[in-house]
Amino acid sequence: FDGSLVSCAVDQEGGGLSVTGKSDILPDGFDGTPWGAQIHVSADGDWLFTSERMSSTITVHRLDAATGGMTKIESVATHACPRGFDVDHTGDWLVAAGEKSDSIVSYAFDRAGGRLMPRATLDVAAGPIWVEILKA
Repeated sequence: FDGSLVSCAVDQEGGGLSVTGKSDILPDGFDGTPWGAQIHVSADGDWLFTSERMSSTITVHRLDAATGGMTKIESVATHACPRGFDVDHTGDWLVAAGEKSDSIVSYAFDRAGGRLMPRATLDVAAGPIWVEILKA
């Protein structure tokens, strides 16, 4: 409950864990009590996304497969209390549900720079909490 994000390597023989990277899911300057929700990794394994309910943000991290480390790229303000979100199989789109906003929002994802760009908002029923993107 402190907004930490930790990556670990697994020892394939003994099952032990070792820390390979540390970061956080919070926007710069956040001083409240964190309340993280979901984590998703892009299908290509290059990007990690998290939602944080108290700051109402989605945070993007670039993953380093060689070291297991991660680099925080940005935290993007989104609709109030983003409990659930999903990334499509192409890695081009992210859709987030704002539990306290009664809407969902779509973002185009720039994989070259790791940036989320809002594209559309759709009002839905009260309190949306889950997003699942299906591959057609």
